[in-house]
Amino acid sequence: MGWARWANLFRLLTASPTRARFLDATILPAVGETVEAAWRRDIEDAYRLFATKHVDNLTSRQILEAAFEAMRSRAGSSVPMPVFSDVADVVADDQARFNAAVDEIVSARPDVATNELRDAAIDAMVNIHPDGHTRYWPVWADAPIRDLAEGRCEVRSELLPGAIGYVYWSGWVRTDKFDIVTELRARLDALLGDGAKAWLFDVRGNHGGGGGALAAAMFLDGDPVFRATYRDGRVEVTQPDRSLRLPTEYQLPIAIAVDSGTWSASEIFVFGLRQHGRATVIGERTAGFVGRIDVIELSDEARVGVNVAVITGPNGEIYNGVGVKPDIETKSVDAVDAASRYLRGLVLV
Repeated sequence: MGWARWANLFRLLTASPTRARFLDATILPAVGETVEAAWRRDIEDAYRLFATKHVDNLTSRQILEAAFEAMRSRAGSSVPMPVFSDVADVVADDQARFNAAVDEIVSARPDVATNELRDAAIDAMVNIHPDGHTRYWPVWADAPIRDLAEGRCEVRSELLPGAIGYVYWSGWVRTDKFDIVTELRARLDALLGDGAKAWLFDVRGNHGGGGGALAAAMFLDGDPVFRATYRDGRVEVTQPDRSLRLPTEYQLPIAIAVDSGTWSASEIFVFGLRQHGRATVIGERTAGFVGRIDVIELSDEARVGVNVAVITGPNGEIYNGVGVKPDIETKSVDAVDAASRYLRGLVLV
């Protein structure tokens, strides 16, 4: 859950002749920006994102104190910390005080690269409340969710010995050209036709996206999958319609292979099925990256996002920062073999 919002925004950005500076702001042209202006705007945009979107209602003081202390430390500066407001919103006076103090740092330490100061400031914002959906990637090419955001997904399926229908997919990609939920249904159709008697879903290293609850709904009976709570107190329970449940012949035993690379929508898929007794989870504890993200693009293709929702099980079960503990623990490399043995035992009974 959440990374799909990043993917959709990425496609809008790359399709546009201009670059969005902030989700709710006027679009500014990238051409002609100076390095000096870009690093300052990046910090300002990140501040606005954290102050207006972060689910934990971070205050202006929390955000700017963290950013300023990191910049001051990086520069080895003793410029005094300005006084900021305990308001969970953008405060123009705070921005002015912050900028004036940053000017003092830059003036005193012109030898420190401004992009290094920017990175220190935004990293510090992220680390106020570290979270799998609150992330900063100064180099987008290094981002582990780049393939997902750019719409690339690998899917493999085969009938394993013992009539085990195995499906692996690398991400929950849902675009105009490809929908992983539709693709999963097609793979299940083919495997069932080949004689599958159990399902083995492999989401090791799957960094999420969108559609985990919809995929889980194929094996549930209209049951609630997760609950989202937003910064304004709104609560939404995702309970897919019972009509999404597949016919009886598809309701076979399920095992899911997981590891520490199982993130976000994959974790929702996993706990969504297990909490209703529809799957056995095998492998390593998942990452605990359960949330929903809003993201902005910065200069030089850097990106920063914040978690905008607390996602739990339908009864408040906590998975973010905790992960899903497997029913059968094995090393990641052994998870599929262990899941296959488990399922063959069920099929032979």
